[in-house]
Amino acid sequence: SSEIKLPDGSNTNAIRVSGCTNIRISKLAIDGNRNNVSTSGVTYAICLGIYIVGGSEYVTVEGCYLHDFWGAGIMMEGAGDPLIPNTNPISKIWILNNYLDAIRDGTIFVRPSCSHILIQGNTCLNGDSYAIAVLYSTYVTVIANYAENYNLINVEGGAIQTGAVSYCYIGQNICIAGESQYANDCSGI
Repeated sequence: SSEIKLPDGSNTNAIRVSGCTNIRISKLAIDGNRNNVSTSGVTYAICLGIYIVGGSEYVTVEGCYLHDFWGAGIMMEGAGDPLIPNTNPISKIWILNNYLDAIRDGTIFVRPSCSHILIQGNTCLNGDSYAIAVLYSTYVTVIANYAENYNLINVEGGAIQTGAVSYCYIGQNICIAGESQYANDCSGI
């Protein structure tokens, strides 16, 4: 396996997949260098581990180790890519058997206009927000994941969160919530 590390002072993403088909990202270690990146002007789409956007399909992220990211560990977004306006939805994305640790913002985050997404067998530990969040998407399966110790800081959340999702199956996940520093919901699912 190989390792990628965000350099000190950077405010970019480790890997960005945009408008691509038949991509496999596997067996990488990716260090977000969380305490040394530039967070000036950071939006939700910066300082991420793997960012899948803009009409991408048939993308697999498998067996990777992502840790210490300021933003999300793995984020999928079909609509509203801030770098490419009017992008196409993304579909047929498989997030399998990854290990994600110490991620600040949504460890695995499915944003609007994604479909046919499989999130399976991932371990999500020690995050500051949701372990897995799915918003405004269709045909999403979240199965057999393990999430533990989500200590929320300034956000509401828990292990697995969905919003405005249709045709979604969530099952066989193990979720152990952490303690919140605020009066937030720190529930399992």
